[in-house]
Amino acid sequence: MLRFLIVALGYTCGVIAEDQPIRFSGEVTRGHEYRKEIGAGLVFVLSPDEDNGWTIAVAPKENPNDSECDDYVAVATPPYHGENARFINTSYGVKARDAVKESRREFYFVTNCADNHLEEKWVERIINPGGFSDKEIKEGYAKLGTSPQGKAVLTILDSKTSPAKETVEGVNLGQIDWIKFEVTITLPGAKRD
Repeated sequence: MLRFLIVALGYTCGVIAEDQPIRFSGEVTRGHEYRKEIGAGLVFVLSPDEDNGWTIAVAPKENPNDSECDDYVAVATPPYHGENARFINTSYGVKARDAVKESRREFYFVTNCADNHLEEKWVERIINPGGFSDKEIKEGYAKLGTSPQGKAVLTILDSKTSPAKETVEGVNLGQIDWIKFEVTITLPGAKRD
């Protein structure tokens, strides 16, 4: 009876409660992509990088290669310039063994192209304020992150690294040969029309 009342209240208020977290595990080897449907028309992606590793993304299931909306994580997971949780690679001078040692990676994502564009607008005002008025910059800070967002954690369970074939400025950063991981994703509650 109590469950019925809670569900009824949720519908009365126009909100559907958050779904239970989605959990899955996987493995991926260097140079290969990993994709997993996560519901709500979205796909979790580990996209291979030229920097010997992967970038975490959440993309639309339909038209995933649309460059306008192919990564819903980038606008929702700061810092927006530099190394952040979505990079499992040797970018920014991170050694391969250190990249996989940081085993828990928490990140956020929007769930549609319209919200992606909106959040891009707010991020742009914050990271490139030169072309905006003080009012527009203040609005960017106030509205950044106000779109519905999902939350996820990727945990690296095991990995293998090896020396890279090339050095970067005389330093061998290594390469990530494979990772075994698990992911927990919580999609935002959806509002009813």
